[in-house]
Amino acid sequence: MRLLLVLAALSTAPALQAQPLPAWLRADATPLTSTWVGVYDCSQGETALALDLTGDADGGVKGSFRFGPTDGNPDVPEGSYRVTGAHYVDGRFSLLGERWENRPPDYVMVDVEGAIGRSDRLLIVTICGNVTVLQRD
Repeated sequence: MRLLLVLAALSTAPALQAQPLPAWLRADATPLTSTWVGVYDCSQGETALALDLTGDADGGVKGSFRFGPTDGNPDVPEGSYRVTGAHYVDGRFSLLGERWENRPPDYVMVDVEGAIGRSDRLLIVTICGNVTVLQRD
């Protein structure tokens, strides 16, 4: 019960979300290891996404956020950046942009928060304040 209260307080404190949580709040992140694909919506409109993640047993997550055009929004340029983050005991994970690999002009890195769905083939994520579902590729 006490752990749930701590997690609730930490997850609702905006100033703490961008900082790593203590190691004792982390959970095995190896289930996140995969390429996850889907579409998200941000200021540029509908955007294709491939999220390549590698999780470790200590809760650390690293990977690449690759984005580009969709059939419905062909003018979105391709881009990518490195992400790093953690998987927590309450089932959620968070990823922060680390450095650009391929930066289109006027684009900024966006953070990702989410959780693995009941099926280990789905990620439910929030990007740019919008919820979307990614599928294991």
